[in-house]
Amino acid sequence: MSEVYSRPIIDSTNLIVGLCYAGGNIPLINVDLKTGKKNWHATSQSKMGNIRANLVEYKNHIWIGGTYSNKFFGIDKNTGKSTFEIEAGAECFPAWSAPAFKDNIAFLPRNDGYLHIIDINSKEAVDKIDLKVDKKIPKYEYGNEVIDEMYKYVRHKWENYFYSTPIVKEKSLFIGTEEGYFYSINIQNK
Repeated sequence: MSEVYSRPIIDSTNLIVGLCYAGGNIPLINVDLKTGKKNWHATSQSKMGNIRANLVEYKNHIWIGGTYSNKFFGIDKNTGKSTFEIEAGAECFPAWSAPAFKDNIAFLPRNDGYLHIIDINSKEAVDKIDLKVDKKIPKYEYGNEVIDEMYKYVRHKWENYFYSTPIVKEKSLFIGTEEGYFYSINIQNK
């Protein structure tokens, strides 16, 4: 039996649920709301053990940071096929935090202490912001976006678990950490 940690996605006909179980392929299923039958079980070339973060739908895909892997997945909502896989962060760190999106850029917090910045159009990891001990958040440029520091708090250790999911509001991204620190990062056009 599988456990469910993440918030599912529901539309008028389907329920998409992330499962928490050991081994196997991507533990993501789509169930028909009327019949209760499984429409698909997500598939990919890579394996991952669990989905613990809330599911995020963006551009007709379900986006998942791989738990106990270093992969970031985009799963086609209609077919369950993985159409996007990229390495993002250290392997074997749990992924409790879901990505946030702005203008086809994914912001994925990982337990390696970085906020990974991924362009979903080019399928490239563009950059990452180090949120570990005593580091300043430098200015990062990619495409037409600029990220620079607004607030910075000191960390006591690098194992800063991101349990919360970031949110983008207008020109800022907000995220909190297990240690009780809160970041606001300005994201603005040049």
